[in-house]
Amino acid sequence: MPIISTYCKKGGVGKTTYLGYLAHYHATQGKTVLVISVDDQNSIFKLFGKDGFIDERQDNYFEHLLAGQCNPEDIVCEARINMYIIKTLNTDRLSFTLTVKRQEERKLIDTIKGFTQFFDYIFIDFPPSSSRLSEILLDISDSILLVVGLDTLGLDGYINTIQY
Repeated sequence: MPIISTYCKKGGVGKTTYLGYLAHYHATQGKTVLVISVDDQNSIFKLFGKDGFIDERQDNYFEHLLAGQCNPEDIVCEARINMYIIKTLNTDRLSFTLTVKRQEERKLIDTIKGFTQFFDYIFIDFPPSSSRLSEILLDISDSILLVVGLDTLGLDGYINTIQY
């Protein structure tokens, strides 16, 4: 099923809010939705009142799944009926690992693609930066929604993003 990403190299433009709205809408239409937060802030959890899940345990992040230390059901938080969220711990470290250990890219791609068997939509919430992790996830996205703030800094962020 479709993998949809919201992206912009400028923070505060509404990427997470927009993605949260889309995820919630599709979930209310009876579709099963997974949101993967690859933003260390994990703001999507706050948006749905699940911020307690972020610090509840320290062994149930996306990185733990990739390392084979847990199962998918251990890292998924139910945010709404038909809507689930996964958190990340340290995307900088994950990006570094993906850069120096190229075989980890295949594991990441296979993990994300594996989720498509269980969900109608997968949404990926990005931080306002680029990294090896961002490059890989944007490459496997079926759609990339560029969210832009209509002010000088927002437009500069958009220009910076499309030059990527």
